[in-house]
Amino acid sequence: MKKRNIFFTAFAIFVLIFISSCKNEYQPTETPQPVLLFSIDSLGLASSDSGYIGLADSIMYDITDSTAKNIEIRYSLTSNGAALHDVIYYGVFLSKPGVSFPADYEYLTVPRNIDTVRTFDITGYPGLTLKFKVLITSKTDHSYRYVYFKNMKLYKNP
Repeated sequence: MKKRNIFFTAFAIFVLIFISSCKNEYQPTETPQPVLLFSIDSLGLASSDSGYIGLADSIMYDITDSTAKNIEIRYSLTSNGAALHDVIYYGVFLSKPGVSFPADYEYLTVPRNIDTVRTFDITGYPGLTLKFKVLITSKTDHSYRYVYFKNMKLYKNP
């Protein structure tokens, strides 16, 4: 009887050691997330002055990350561009001397609310600059006019 208990105990210990030494080889893979390279809350212009006005502003970011091969540009834009004698303009450019990617730009003649996501393969184009630009020129009365970029972000995709 004693031999049987010792054998059972030894067998149980062996089974426990064997089970505990088994490893789960399954490792869930996480989807790589984009890396934020640049972010700014807003860029905009507004005026209710009368007579001739000319306003412009821009912001630029030099993409210095040499590992960035695929990038994503995200932004929102809002404007009330509606006056006949106003020029309200926005532009988003990705370029360097001798190289220019398709830009987003528009002369706004109607109110706009835009949410945009653009992706670019920039493999082989180091040293690019991202530029956001807004402009208002007007020869009208005291009407309130504005153009604003919001939540401007540049991501490096994995």
